[in-house]
Amino acid sequence: MRNPMPEASLQAPKPIYDGPRIALGTFDAEAYWRPAELATLPAIRAAQGRSVTGFMDELLFPLSGEDGVLVTRQAMNEAHTAYLREIGFHFRSLSIGETASRGTDSGDDVFQAIAGHPAQAEWRSLMRELPCAPYAVIPSAAELARRYNLTGMIPAADIVARVNSKAYSLRLAAELELKPQGRLAEDAAEVERIGAELLRQCGRLVMKDPYGVSGRGNLVVDSPALLGRLTDYLRVQQKTGKRVMLLLEPWLAKQTDFSCQLHIASDRRITLLGVQRMVNRQLNYAGSCTADADLMDRLAGAGYFEAMERLAVSLYQEGYFGPVCVDSMLLENGDVYPVVEINARHSMGLLNHSLDVHLERYGQRSFLACLQLGLPEWALQRAEQAEGAERAEHSNDTSEAKTAAAAEPAGFAGITTAEPFERLLAHMEQAGLLFKPECRAGIIPLSANTLFPPAGGNTSGRWYVSLVADSRHDSEALSKQLNRMLSELGFRQY
Repeated sequence: MRNPMPEASLQAPKPIYDGPRIALGTFDAEAYWRPAELATLPAIRAAQGRSVTGFMDELLFPLSGEDGVLVTRQAMNEAHTAYLREIGFHFRSLSIGETASRGTDSGDDVFQAIAGHPAQAEWRSLMRELPCAPYAVIPSAAELARRYNLTGMIPAADIVARVNSKAYSLRLAAELELKPQGRLAEDAAEVERIGAELLRQCGRLVMKDPYGVSGRGNLVVDSPALLGRLTDYLRVQQKTGKRVMLLLEPWLAKQTDFSCQLHIASDRRITLLGVQRMVNRQLNYAGSCTADADLMDRLAGAGYFEAMERLAVSLYQEGYFGPVCVDSMLLENGDVYPVVEINARHSMGLLNHSLDVHLERYGQRSFLACLQLGLPEWALQRAEQAEGAERAEHSNDTSEAKTAAAAEPAGFAGITTAEPFERLLAHMEQAGLLFKPECRAGIIPLSANTLFPPAGGNTSGRWYVSLVADSRHDSEALSKQLNRMLSELGFRQY
């Protein structure tokens, strides 16, 4: 049943949360929304990628607000949390520890782990004290809300799953007369027919899973031969009972990607939080920054914000409330393409907006970046080095300690901390790159475990950082300095 018409008002940008919250969630929410019977596109996804996603909940600390709580599946890095508190992010970090570790193997997520945690009374007390800010509402989040009497504070899980489908985004954009370019194909024959048409018209197309995200479930098709192989792949699945549902979009010549951040309150108020420019590598997310005045003026002149208001009204009528990120594009011909997809959840752009709100006190802005890094030898050998140094200390034999120290990168002598992230922080500080409130610019590490998982075993990872600067030009200069330092330390960039 649809909600009544909201009293929509696009308000001035402000923090989503004015008080402390419990921030928690999982970054692979699409996997929980996606119907099991849907056919899949071919993909290669390494185990390392899954482990990185499992640690991305540490990025949610800006959503906890002043003196709020961040709940993660694994404990945050102690050096990382100490640094964040030092620069003014005052939050309490809780991990669900062993319950979460077991749950990871059995398919449990953070909400299930809390529901099954032995300290039920403590969790109940915490949730009475502070409101929850889940990254995304998945079925187990709704179940947790029922268990802890939080019903009404988050939307129904089935509604959230529906409005996060790209098929829904396509339908809603068409209803609002926003001229979507994509077409929905619901069997292999339609995929082949529509794909052939788009190849003839445009030479290239993008094939999208309705619940694909950030490069996964999205494929660029640039030849009839590739289209044929993909169609055959889908036909095989169709014969086993799988249901085909894919979006096929013409390849659009874009000038820039951007996203609109909105919040729909349960009392029907709609707040426009801002617009974030996005940096994408291929079809993968690489960074965000607040849109400049020129882009905002162009969007206003194109009626973009009125379209976002109508879209938010429709989402509320559908039964959804909470954070919304609408991905959009500015095309090379100057046209605004308002709805690429709707993400009815928190987003990286919203995290960057929250960082901007925090940094306003220093008169600075955040430029969020995601780095894909291969780990250096000294990080891969950290456990052996630590053991060698400890044995040498007890035996008064300095040879093993010298061996450990010899692995230290040239130019950074004297930094001998065994824990790799702590060493990285020390390198950044020595290079004058680590952000401090008294500085005009610097870099805030937003994650640690995504790069150096506590259990080790990875040869590469993702590192999320905020380049704090006055302007995009200054942030690019910081980025170059950071890349140079990482190269000197032996990291490989992908």
